[in-house]
Amino acid sequence: MAAGSAYANQTVLLGFRYWTDVAVAEAGFQVDAVNVDGAGDPGGWTFEPDGGFSVTTGQETSLHYNAYLAENRLYSSYDRSLKTAYNFGFLDRRPDWVESYPFQDGVLISYFDTSQLDNNVGDHPGKGLILPIDAHPAPLHWSDGWLMRPRIQAFDATFGLDRTDRLELHKDSRRTVIPSQRAVDTFDDTKSWWSASDGHAHDASHSGSASSHDHYQVGWIGVNVPQTGTSIRVRSTSTRNGTATLEVRRSK
Repeated sequence: MAAGSAYANQTVLLGFRYWTDVAVAEAGFQVDAVNVDGAGDPGGWTFEPDGGFSVTTGQETSLHYNAYLAENRLYSSYDRSLKTAYNFGFLDRRPDWVESYPFQDGVLISYFDTSQLDNNVGDHPGKGLILPIDAHPAPLHWSDGWLMRPRIQAFDATFGLDRTDRLELHKDSRRTVIPSQRAVDTFDDTKSWWSASDGHAHDASHSGSASSHDHYQVGWIGVNVPQTGTSIRVRSTSTRNGTATLEVRRSK
């Protein structure tokens, strides 16, 4: 320590401990206004290997593994339940009633990004450890204008050769029809598959606000993929043997 300090010319162990509930994993902690003379000289300091601290210039670069994962999802075996997802559409009259709807079968393409530690899109919209890319990324709304929850938004996320099913769902007994949509057979990561907003104000008049009772946000749907020039095209599928033929290309 510098002359005049209470610890001048002494060996000092400086540490910070972050201790929290085992069921809660927040982003971390902040330490402010700590001034240690000579800390910029690594010759006078020994960092613990697992301490998590290092000398920095203020800009850090790190490498992380990332990849696209493609899997053919069918209504068989473990995935049979995809055909009977459920929605509590009558909470106003019959809160214990549910209606079922199918997640579309086909090729689900996900982005695996190890720079993220979890899939908490509320903390980092558009980014996650592994998130499905939505083949039909346009936000879906209930008939009253409110944004549908991400679990419903993802029903048509798969790529393939067949049109999506027409859905009829309810919110507080009020019917909403989601028309059948065209098939999307190609994922091209030079295109946008994610949006931070649907053009509505993020206030109590729309569900893009955390202050509203339906607090889902458009940025929580899908994943903001890197533009690497990668494309994945579904050439053919077979429900008989559960296979899909894909064409993968890289333009860069």
